[in-house]
Amino acid sequence: MMHKFPGIKPTLLLTLLTLTTGCGGLPEEAVERNHKNHAGETVTLSLNRYTNDATLSLLTDMPSIQTLTLDNAQATDAGMAHVSKLTSLRMLALNGTDITDAALDDLQKLTNLTQLELANTKITDAAIPAIQKYKTLRVLNLENTDITDEALKGLSEMQQLQALVLNSTAITDTGIAYLAKLKDLDSLRLNDTEITDAAIESLRGNQKITDLQLKNAKVTDKITDVLKGYSELAYLNLEGTSITNNTLLGLATLKKIQYLFFSNTDTTLAAQARWSGIPTLMMNDTKNVDAELVFAEGTSTIESISLVNSDLTDAGIKSLMTLPKLRRLSLQGTQITDAGIKELCELKTIEALNLKELPITDAAITDLQNLSKLKSLTLSKGQLSAEAKKKLGAALPALRFY
Repeated sequence: MMHKFPGIKPTLLLTLLTLTTGCGGLPEEAVERNHKNHAGETVTLSLNRYTNDATLSLLTDMPSIQTLTLDNAQATDAGMAHVSKLTSLRMLALNGTDITDAALDDLQKLTNLTQLELANTKITDAAIPAIQKYKTLRVLNLENTDITDEALKGLSEMQQLQALVLNSTAITDTGIAYLAKLKDLDSLRLNDTEITDAAIESLRGNQKITDLQLKNAKVTDKITDVLKGYSELAYLNLEGTSITNNTLLGLATLKKIQYLFFSNTDTTLAAQARWSGIPTLMMNDTKNVDAELVFAEGTSTIESISLVNSDLTDAGIKSLMTLPKLRRLSLQGTQITDAGIKELCELKTIEALNLKELPITDAAITDLQNLSKLKSLTLSKGQLSAEAKKKLGAALPALRFY
């Protein structure tokens, strides 16, 4: 927090501080991070909102800076004349500052830039010709700026671009289609835009994408086929889109996904379980549960499922058989018969089973004996005969009836 000095204007105080305190004359209040190399030279510098153009004038004494972050600083186009002298810069972040297109005129001197962050600034399409001159630029952030499809047309000529952040901009499917030319594109963020399935379809050939963010975009299950072609995809955000269980099931072939976000979508617990890593799946009172369980098939994290009073039938057992770690299963009040129990008992991992209120008979005992790990069996009173229970208990000494 900046100290208060009665009678001194904040802007004047900040100027005084830049001349008298902090590392290299920089005000301590303005410095978030100052990382130096072995020679004691600053290579990474992060300044905060207490930074203004006067502060930036002191940076010329720090020519070794390679990474400069000025997010939310009180920096204007005039201050960029000082920044432009830092010719060793590789990364420059100006997010949330008051710079305009004119700032790029001075910044043209930074010929070594590989990353440029301009989110929440007054940048427009007019800045693109200047940005195109950065021949080494790989990462560009234009989130919440006033760019349009025309800007993307210009950026598509920058074949070296690998990452684009276009969140909260007025771009459309037409603009995204231009980006198909960027064959090295690795990361594309289109959150909170109006793009549709057509935009993603136009990027079918961009097979190097590993990070795709589409939060609140107007996309549906139709993009699944394109996404399945992104074999390197590791990060995918589909929050707030119109996808369904079909997309989550279709993406199962992508083996490198580490992060998948799908909140606020029309997907169900069964389909979500594959990606959420949850060990317990609660589907009590669920309708059409046989069809729902198909979307959870093969999920390797599920250890417990409760299907109490759902409309599960023997047909749904097939899906349960695909869950390699399933140990606890509650089928109370479902429509499972002896036939379903027979199939289920091929799943040797079961340790606890609730069969209350099922229309099963003593014939099921022969199959239940095959569950060598079964330790807990819950039954309704009189559901099986005493003789049948005795026979099962003898076959499975560790079993307890409830």
